[in-house]
Amino acid sequence: MYHWQLSVSLPVKPIGTVTLLIVFLVLLNGCTTKAAKEPNGPVLINQVEVSAWIMTAGQPSETQLARMEKTDFELVVNLSPLNMAESLPDEERIIRGKGIDYAHIPVDVRAYDLGQFEMFSDLLNQYRGRKVLVHCQVNMRASIFTFMYQVVHEEIDPDTAYQHVAVIWVPGKQWFDFIDLVFAKYRIDFQHY
Repeated sequence: MYHWQLSVSLPVKPIGTVTLLIVFLVLLNGCTTKAAKEPNGPVLINQVEVSAWIMTAGQPSETQLARMEKTDFELVVNLSPLNMAESLPDEERIIRGKGIDYAHIPVDVRAYDLGQFEMFSDLLNQYRGRKVLVHCQVNMRASIFTFMYQVVHEEIDPDTAYQHVAVIWVPGKQWFDFIDLVFAKYRIDFQHY
């Protein structure tokens, strides 16, 4: 909700007051319209536009999910386990109710495996070029999986693709071990930072 206070201390003729009021209402209308719906859907926690078709982010709120439209994304991929405190048990229902496809690949950071990355890759390959949101709790799992996908399947230079991870966080050893596992399979050389 916006609270506006207009205070004019200069003497203004009646026609000036009307003109000023019209300008004020036009500006106010522009502000409220813009705040009601951002042009590319709701702004999410740790949101990163990775490419023209992939966005990564943290867990969308229930309100943000409700504001999503099919024109925002054709697929939402959730990499969080459902037992996380911030997980939304109705996320799939809300997303599918909007006509958006949904996939849940629960990635436990203590027990990830190559099969999870392969499943993720197959899914993204099916939606290549279409708008996809990959999320987890705070964009750690999502940024790593998307980074590996870009390097392996889109042949993007690892240092270039890693920049989308680095703007969010610095992965620990367990994540670099997973990256090494995936990249070893595809014979990709990547020097950790």
